[in-house]
Amino acid sequence: MMRVDEMAAPAPTRRWFSWGRLKQMIKKETLQLVRDPKSRPIIFVSPVVQMILLGYAATTDVKDISTMVVDHDNTAESRALVEAFKTTDYFIITKHSERDADVVSALAKGDVQMGLTIPPGFAADMRSGRAVRCEDGYPSYEGRSGA
Repeated sequence: MMRVDEMAAPAPTRRWFSWGRLKQMIKKETLQLVRDPKSRPIIFVSPVVQMILLGYAATTDVKDISTMVVDHDNTAESRALVEAFKTTDYFIITKHSERDADVVSALAKGDVQMGLTIPPGFAADMRSGRAVRCEDGYPSYEGRSGA
C-alpha cells in the first residue's frame, strides 16, 4: 500500500476549449458543405431570410403611452404642442388637469404612464426665442427619479 506522500500527482485537467479542435471542426464542416450541395441554401439563405423577417417583427418602439397634460399657459402654442403629442402614435392624452399634484398622484396610482406639464409663459418664451422647458414626469423604477 502507498503512503499519502508517495501518491502520484493527479493528471492535469483538460481545458474546455481548444483552438486546435475548433480549427479541425471548421475544416470538417467546410468539407461537408462542399460535398453536399443541398445544404448550401440552408447555410446561406436561412440566415438572410431570418434577418429580414425578424428585423421587421422585432421593434423597440414604445407606443400608446397614456399621458396626462397640465397646461398652465393655455395659449394657442401650448395647445399646438398638446396636439402634436396627440398626432403621434406614441402618446394618448387620457387626462387633463390644472394642478401639478394631480400628475404625481395619477402616476403613483398607475392611471397614466407619463405626465406633461407646460409652464406659464410657454408661448411668450417661444416667441422671444428663449429656451422653453416643459416638464415630463414618469414613474420611477429601481430608485431612479422620474421628473
